[in-house]
This record gives sequence, structure tokens and C-alpha cells, in this order.
Amino acid sequence: MKFIYRAYFLILVFLISGSMPAQADSSRIWQKLGGPIGGLGYNVKIDPQDPKTIYVTDAFTGVQKSTNGGKSWSTINNGIMTRVGPSNDEIPVFSLSIDPSNSNIIWVGTQGEGAIYKSTDGGKSFSQKNNGIEEDAALTIRNFAIYPDDNQRVIMTGELDVGEAGDEFSKVKGVMYRTDNGGESWTKLWEGDSLARWVCINPLNTDSIVVATGIFDREAFNTNGLGAIKTTDEGETWFDANNGISGSLFMGGMAMHNDLPATILVATGNNNDFNKGINGAVFLSTDAAESWEQVYPQSNFNFDYKVYTSTAFAPSNPKIMYIGSSEAIFRSSDSGKTWTKYSGLRGTPWGPNGIRAGVPIEIQVDPKNPNIVYVNNYGGGVFRSINGGKTWKNFSKGYTGANLYSVAVSDKKANRILVNGRSGPFKSNNAGLKWKGLAVNPVNYAEGLASAIDPRSPKIMYISDEHNAQIFKSINAGKSWSKVFEHPDADASDANNRHGAKEILISKSNPEIIYAGFSNDGLFADPHSEDFSDSFGVYKSVDAGRNWFPANTGLELTTQNITAMVVNPENPEELYIGLREGGLYYSSNGAQSWTLIPEPILDDNGVLALAVDFQEDNNIIYAAGIDTGICKSNDSGANWLQILDEDLISDTNFTPANDKKLIRALRINPRNSDQIFAADWYSGIYISENAGQNWQILNDGLEIRSINNIEISSNGALVYAATRGSGLYLLKI
Repeated sequence: MKFIYRAYFLILVFLISGSMPAQADSSRIWQKLGGPIGGLGYNVKIDPQDPKTIYVTDAFTGVQKSTNGGKSWSTINNGIMTRVGPSNDEIPVFSLSIDPSNSNIIWVGTQGEGAIYKSTDGGKSFSQKNNGIEEDAALTIRNFAIYPDDNQRVIMTGELDVGEAGDEFSKVKGVMYRTDNGGESWTKLWEGDSLARWVCINPLNTDSIVVATGIFDREAFNTNGLGAIKTTDEGETWFDANNGISGSLFMGGMAMHNDLPATILVATGNNNDFNKGINGAVFLSTDAAESWEQVYPQSNFNFDYKVYTSTAFAPSNPKIMYIGSSEAIFRSSDSGKTWTKYSGLRGTPWGPNGIRAGVPIEIQVDPKNPNIVYVNNYGGGVFRSINGGKTWKNFSKGYTGANLYSVAVSDKKANRILVNGRSGPFKSNNAGLKWKGLAVNPVNYAEGLASAIDPRSPKIMYISDEHNAQIFKSINAGKSWSKVFEHPDADASDANNRHGAKEILISKSNPEIIYAGFSNDGLFADPHSEDFSDSFGVYKSVDAGRNWFPANTGLELTTQNITAMVVNPENPEELYIGLREGGLYYSSNGAQSWTLIPEPILDDNGVLALAVDFQEDNNIIYAAGIDTGICKSNDSGANWLQILDEDLISDTNFTPANDKKLIRALRINPRNSDQIFAADWYSGIYISENAGQNWQILNDGLEIRSINNIEISSNGALVYAATRGSGLYLLKI
């Protein structure tokens, strides 16, 4: 009977509205806002001949170039054809190296996919150079090292995913290849039980090569790691080069002294080692890795930080060295004898004020000025210091790889917005043209999740994190935060027990009433996954967040993973929720109890998006499930129609990672209830101008079509789209 019921309504919908969305009005174009910062940053490189020319990489948006010292950036991905992600338009460039003898030659490699590209015109165009590379999608290119005496010879280092999980991260092997003809062909040089990364080729004797293995967020196939390895016969044989190194054998950074190539600085540490009590440290060799001396910390009793991720010498004064960790930047001006630690204000980590800088993956020092330093970070964004690391400014204007999970718009001023995601919370007072970081301290705030602005005042804000089941409140527009909720059963150290408030909804008619819906971590990483633990359901506050209590009566038999929530703007007692597994529920008494709404068309396992047009008699409900498109009820859920089917429309411009829609958000224009927006994880944004009868695709201007969330200003004039890997976009209606 269920099949007949569904088929009947599908035929009816086809007759009413047609089966395929058309292209939207071309005059409606999304504006790329270029922010906030975020993504998965990796390399930063300064042109040795022109310090104003800088390159950075990001695993969502590819290669960026600046010709004015980082004040502005332009994307240079012409010829880089590798694409990944749900919408298959992320550009996963990880590693980048500039040929020191000819800075027009640039090498780049991808995260996964095993792709190598080369440019001979300063990044204007790239061509793929993969001949001889045996691995493909499992291979991540970690670095390129150009021989100082022959730029046709290049060593590539990489990480090989073997599909085995470790304690916290993937277990990986490592590979090295070499080309002797400028990339026309490659020959495997080495394969081992930990990823290979940094390479130091001795310019006085190129037979002597030292390689650093490991990184802070991968585990070695052999569990313990390999540390430094060395060859003295140009790669024919390799041997252990860890004499004097104690603790962790995962090397985050390695740098070679310009004038004394036998002098090498390495930084060690790994998050999984840290959890086991194995410390990282910083070591210096003056004999080409034959032996090492620990230079930081100077005492084993002074392990204030245990994971060090990057190192650098200042080219113009190699006595000056830098070390990076997620908590601080360290500087020595006497070849490592003494160090100065620079972190943020009041014990916060290093980086620009208000920004959780993340993990520094590479440090580059201006070739002429040892006090000008650039850092690219795993959390996204490149930062610059002009005083040797004491203070930092965000130098990422115009590019972002931000993975945003939520966006909130002030009811008072449509230009005032708050976003939250992997790189934390940011606000803008001018519709996203400029951004200010609102980092939460102390730093027990992991990746961000939900965001909300009090309808009475844009100074009152709420955000949640994704791991610790915490909710924070600010009454001064994000200058400071207070923790108002933390669920005692969440445990961020346990990858299976991380939770966050996916939804924070403030009642418009009574802003003292706030609802929070919790979900197990991973919803934004893999919404299809069926492997997730029960979460905490709905919590409610009736005193503007000061106190919270559970409101889950009727949800006991579900996983209590809340994925969507809508509250009647005129009545705070009436609300709907969608569950990741368990369907659609309704409450008419302020979440004192919940009633299941049978939905014969939606996938029984989950509802990911909701929008409700609240009416006096019968509410009009729009709901989207997992791979089910969009369904509509005109009578508070008694009957349903499928108004947008689950199948993706073929598009010659891209091939998404799935052939079904996965609608992540639904929004009704508050000034025009016939206008509905739907955000899809695979194919972009859909719009209906007639309450769902017909749909159009609205993707013009979007560089990445994977949409996590969408929000409309209360005046109905501005639409904001939060993307997976391209920051925030704006559409003016």
C-alpha cells in the first residue's frame, strides 16, 4: 500500500509541477565574499627573487598567489584538473615548491588522488606530470625538493593511505619518487612505514639527503614512526638517522641552514603520541643528521607543549630560528641556545586576536628581513608577523577555504551576520565584506557548529562547538564569551563520544526561550553515515541561556540526534524537529512532549532539513530526508507530496560524488512565503517561486556547490549560503 500511495502522489506532482528543475534567472548571481578564513592550509612559499610574490595552498580552493606581500590574493588553478568533494569541485592542492634557480617553475601536489602538476610561467598555467607514479587516489603528495645543481632533478615525498585505522588517525605508509627529466617520468626511490615529507639535499654533496617522516595527525603503519632517514648514495640505500632524538618520531618540521647545510633543525610531536605521554621536542644537528641535540625545551621538566609542527631558519640571518606549535611560536636569535615564546593575550594561543589560528604547517621567513614571517595553518588562512612572531595579522584577504556549518542574521540589521564552522566563529557588520574573528577562550572550544543572534539585539549571540557539547553566550557582540551549557556525558578525547548543538533556536516572540538540538559529531563530515552514537536530544532554556533542562519526552526510542528544528515565530510553544534517524516530530507544549508525524514519502531513517509556514489552522511543512528530495504537507503532516525528487539533474559542468540530492537546509523567505530555498550537499542551491510547485537551479557565482546551510534576512532581501570549502556567499533578492 505504501508503494501505491507514494506512486499516486508522484504522478500528481509530475502533472502539477513537472519533474525537472530549470536553470534559474541568470540575473541572480551569488557574490563570493572571500571569507571568513578557514580551510585546510598547507604550504606557504616566498619567491626567493621577489619577496612580494607569495604562494599558499589550501586543500579546498587550490593555489593562491599574491604579488603584494599577501595584502591580496588571486586564485591560480588553470590546468589543475583534479577535483574532489561532494560536489566534485574542491581543488585539493596540498604541497607547493618554487624552483630556487628559476622561480617561474612551480611544483604542486594534491591531497589524495596522487596528482602532480608543474608550472613554468609563475602559476599562469599548470600541466600534469604523473608518468611513472604507481599509486593514485590513495597517494597524498607532501613535498617537492629540487636539486640545487640540476633543476631537472626533483624528489617528491608522499603519504600512502593503506585503509587501516589507528588509535586516533589513519595509519599510513610513505613513498618517495625522483624525476631526472623535469617531471616527464618518475622512478620510485623509497617506500616505508611512515609518510615521507621534508627533504634536505646537501648542496655541497647531493648524494647526501636527509628526509623527515611523519606529521602530527597521521599514525605510522609501524605504529612508532621512523623519524629521520638518510642516504649517502643518492637514494640507493637508506638508514635511520635518529641518534640523539628521544620521544616522538613524528617530525612536523625540518629546515636546513642556508650557509651551513650540515646544520638541520627538526620539530617533533604527534597528537596520538601526546595522548600516550610521548613528548615531542626540537632538535638541532650540525653534522648532517649524524647526531642531534635537543634545543627546546632545554629541560625535560619544561615540556609546556608536546607537539611541535614546523621550523624555519631566517635566510638573511640563519642564527635566527623559528618553531611553531598550535599554542605558540618560538624564536631564537642565537642558533637555538635560548628561545622566546610568543602566544596570545591572557594565555591564549598564538595568532591574530579573535582567531583560533590552528596548527602551523609551514613557516616562511622573508629572504631579506628576518622579522617578517608568514605561517600557513591547518585551520586555514595565512598570517604575517613583522616583529619576529610577537604579534600577527590575518593576511588572507580575498581567499578562503572555510567549511561553514551555520550562519545567523540579525533581525535588526540584515548586514550583521554570525557564522560558525571548522575554523570557529566570525562576525561581519557589512554583509561579509569584512570579518572579525570571535575565538572562544579558554581554548576548550573545538570546531564550531551552530550560531544564533538574539532578535532583540545583535550584541547578544550564541554559538556551539561540535565536540564538547558546549554552548556559549556573548552579550558584547562576541568580544567575550561565557559558557552557559556543557553536557557532562560528552568527551572530546573519545572520537565516538563527541557531540554538539546542531541547532540553537531563539524564540522571536519570547527570546528568553531558547531550544538547542544536539547531534553526534560527524554530521557535516559524512551525513550518510549510519555509524553514530545516540546523542542528547533537545535542551531548553527559559531564562536566556542561564539554565537548561532536557526536553525529550517522546524521543526515548530514537537516537536523539537532532538535525533540524523550527519554532513558530509567534508561538514559542509550537515547534518541529527532524532526527538523523527517527523521523519528524512535533510539540505543541514547548517541548514538554513530542509526537511522531508519520511521513510516508520521506526516508524513514532521517530528516535533515525542515521549513514550516505556520498557519492558523494547518501548518505547511517542507521536509527533506536522506536522498529523498523535498516533501511537502499542506495539513500539518497528515498528508504528504514529493515536490522535488531525489535524482540529480545531469550537468555537463561537473559530476557530483552522488547521483541523489542531499538537502541540508530549507528556508522560506519571511516576506514571501511562496519563495523557498533548498541547499543541497551535492549540487548547489534550488529555488521555488511558487511554494514548491516548480524549482530552478541557482548556482551562478558559486565556486563550490556543496552547501551546508542557508539563511535569509528578516527583511527578505539578503540570502546567505554557507559552503563546504569556499566560505560564505551572498545573494541579493
